[in-house]
Amino acid sequence: MAKKWYNYFITVENEPEYPPEIPSDTHAPNSDAAAMPAPKIASKSFEPKITERIEVPNNEPVNFQAIYDAVGIQPVIGGFDVDKIETMLDSDLLKDLSSSVKRNAILVSLEAANVPIEEVIKDAIQRDRALDAYEKVEEKSVTHIEMEKMDENAAIQEEIDQFLEEKRKIIEANNEMVRSAKENFSDWVLRKQQEEQRIYEVVSYFISPNPISTTTNPVVAQQPKPESEPADDTAGA
Repeated sequence: MAKKWYNYFITVENEPEYPPEIPSDTHAPNSDAAAMPAPKIASKSFEPKITERIEVPNNEPVNFQAIYDAVGIQPVIGGFDVDKIETMLDSDLLKDLSSSVKRNAILVSLEAANVPIEEVIKDAIQRDRALDAYEKVEEKSVTHIEMEKMDENAAIQEEIDQFLEEKRKIIEANNEMVRSAKENFSDWVLRKQQEEQRIYEVVSYFISPNPISTTTNPVVAQQPKPESEPADDTAGA
């Protein structure tokens, strides 16, 4: 019994199993569908409606499937979506074959399941448009966060500038107090010297050398003489 073309991919009851080999000249019925111009397929209207971010715990990246579900992408007949086609292409049966054989093999499998290749391409286009639409949502969210935080940072910077200005004024006031204290001290030292000179001149009539210290007559304070030690009574005993 000759093997039917779809036995390469599906099992039919009451028919013998065949080795999973695919001849290089395998041709799928209606394979021209794969060559359909992309604009014709893409012209089927699908405008994803998504305006809000998809919230995920711990601010993790959004799962792509959640995006597809959010925009309402419908499952492909028989589950032959992009994910399943990728799995088939990467299977042990096809992964080592040429691109043309892989293409024809997938078309044969779709033909057996009565799924037009346009449905797979439509699924791919819808996913792509959904991702593009959600990218705009995320970009808008990032822009909003950026503007919000820029305003917040500007307010914080204004507070910092105001705080620094207040502290700068305090520092200037402190420095002014130090300058004033030093100036007052210098004035007092000058008056002290004048007072010492006045006292010196009064005392100079009555004692010499003059014990009053002045800038011109510094007096070294005499150190008290140490008390003499008592004589040792046992000396010479």
